[in-house]
Parts: sequence; C-alpha cells; structure tokens
Amino acid sequence: MAARLGISWLKGLGALRKTETPLDQRTLLAFAAMLLFGLMIRMAFIGADGFATDVGTFESWALTLANNPLRDFFVKAGFADYPPGYMYVLWFVGHLYKLLIHSDPSYSILRIFVKLPGVLMDLVDATLIFAI
Repeated sequence: MAARLGISWLKGLGALRKTETPLDQRTLLAFAAMLLFGLMIRMAFIGADGFATDVGTFESWALTLANNPLRDFFVKAGFADYPPGYMYVLWFVGHLYKLLIHSDPSYSILRIFVKLPGVLMDLVDATLIFAI
C-alpha cells in the first residue's frame, strides 16, 4: 500500500516536469529505488557522531526547548546562531524525545532524533529536484 502511494506521488511529481515526454514507470521506480537506497545508507550511519559540535548543539537546543517555554529559548540557550524557524523543528524533536524516551544516559537516541529531520528533508529535496 505504501509503495503504491509512493509511486502515485512520484507520478504526480513527474506531471510537474516541464518536458514534453512524461516519465515512464521504470524511471519513477528507479528514482524511488535510489531514494530508498540513499535512505538506507543514511540510516546505517545515523548513530555516528557526525559533526560533534553541531550535533551536540542541536541536542542541547532540543532539550532546552523541551524544558522551557519557546519564548524563553534565546534567553536560556546561551548561544544560538540559527534562525528561529529551525527552533520549531528542534522544539518538536525535544518534546518527542521527552515523551517517548525515559532512560537514555548517553543521549544516543536524542542524537538520532536530532538528525532525522535532516535525513527526511534530504529525501524531499531530492524529490523536488527530480521534479524540476
């Protein structure tokens, strides 16, 4: 069911293309396979440290946003050089982490939660570029 929904979505994106020839099903399946392969690779390495300073900062911000009102973030965080829009994503991540996880002394699950929005948006970006 999910595969059919995904193929239908990709066909709809194919209709957005400005070429005169529509995309055939093999092209869409190949693109979907590439997206899936890319997702599997990213998920295989999602637990890695990555850019430790950035990931640690995002983890700290997510927890700060989960433990304080959103309006107090820039006062409580100390150092925040990102635009406010991304703080909504980290607010959601922090609250989801607090809601689902009750024991994570190494914060490894938080690291995954913090990296997941970027991984998902990479898939969206690839799909949008493909649709152009």
